[in-house]
Amino acid sequence: DAGPALTREEREVSRYISRKYRVNNDAISLVVDAAYATGKDLHIDPVLLLAVTAIESGFNPFAESTAGASGLMQLMSKVHRDKLADFGGANIALNPVANLRVGAVVLKDCIRRGGSVADGLRLYVGAGNGDANGYGARVLQERERILQAVRGTARAVVGEERMDRGMTDRGRAVTPDVEHGRHRVAADRIDRQQLHVRAVRHGERAVRRAEVEADAQVAHVQARA
Repeated sequence: DAGPALTREEREVSRYISRKYRVNNDAISLVVDAAYATGKDLHIDPVLLLAVTAIESGFNPFAESTAGASGLMQLMSKVHRDKLADFGGANIALNPVANLRVGAVVLKDCIRRGGSVADGLRLYVGAGNGDANGYGARVLQERERILQAVRGTARAVVGEERMDRGMTDRGRAVTPDVEHGRHRVAADRIDRQQLHVRAVRHGERAVRRAEVEADAQVAHVQARA
């Protein structure tokens, strides 16, 4: 089976998700295709759907939480029984396409009730007026990373992990000059701290930018509906 015929954007998204989350590219292509088809049908940003899926389940269609949430978008079968009934009942929650579509319906309703993507995400995760563990920020940051992958500016997660391991390896490097080795370790610690500070600052800007872009996307698709 050749799989779905993806656009260039969808192929880039699939490649990024496959590498970062270590899932089969053919399998994730089906999920990406379903997300874009669902986004078009329901007038919701497909990249936002994929970002929520990334944070909720890491693209594991069989993921289950202790609270009873299951599937790609971690649907609560008891809470969303009426929506799941349209696809065959609660047992269908582990079907990736059905889970994604029902999750999209739930998320769209949350955004409508919340008035914005950020507030909709808080409702989706059940955080009320708060934001459980920065859930909304993590979703929007992942959405931005996916868009960067489409634009060809995202660093592969594998590469980032290698960079981190490289710092650790340098810190442990054995050199003829032990004192020099100690300086290298100290320098690496400072480098990691500086990288962390820059990452946090960049992340805050990215979240603010992503919120504006996501709200604009929602407004655009609603205007077209």
